[in-house]
Amino acid sequence: KVCWVKWEEVCKPKKEGGLGVRDLRLVNLSLLAKWRWKLLSHDYAGWKEILTAKYGDGILGNGNIGEEDVTRLASTWWRDLCRLDIDSGWFGSSVGKKVGNGTLTSFWNDIWVGGQTLRHRFPRLFGIFTQKNAMISAMGTWVENQWRWELSWRRVLFVWEVDIQNELLELINLFVPTGQQDRWLWLGASDEGFTVHATYLISL
Repeated sequence: KVCWVKWEEVCKPKKEGGLGVRDLRLVNLSLLAKWRWKLLSHDYAGWKEILTAKYGDGILGNGNIGEEDVTRLASTWWRDLCRLDIDSGWFGSSVGKKVGNGTLTSFWNDIWVGGQTLRHRFPRLFGIFTQKNAMISAMGTWVENQWRWELSWRRVLFVWEVDIQNELLELINLFVPTGQQDRWLWLGASDEGFTVHATYLISL
């Protein structure tokens, strides 16, 4: 039969003239987001071991899981998880990493300084680096109470590559390790951190 009221109107809160019915598609996205959030923590869980055995260690602590992480034999649940925010990137923009000692943050593959990974911002340097999966804590050392970066290249840099290296150093020199553990933060409008309800409101 003909639907006389749009579904979007039905799902609006009652105070806005709707019926307060929750959109099941958004509810599903919010519940999938809970699993994405859990993957960001490094706490031990049996189900994480199963996922890493099938899809690789790179899925843990990764706030930018996407289409490239979907393998040919991936389950429907995993495909949906990877494509959670493929159109708008709302989940990736709702989480941020607060780096402390750098032991849980990948130097090249995590977004920890600037708005993108260093791997994507400096692809030329990444290609000739010797430790592509190194954590921040392994990329330098303390010398007389000062943090010194120790970057290792497979060969001597060309003159024009030195300029790119200087740009990289200018960017990362803003960071100084602390004694605190790295942790993920939920940047959504919720004082209590990540919740399915808060995620539902964001994905509206």
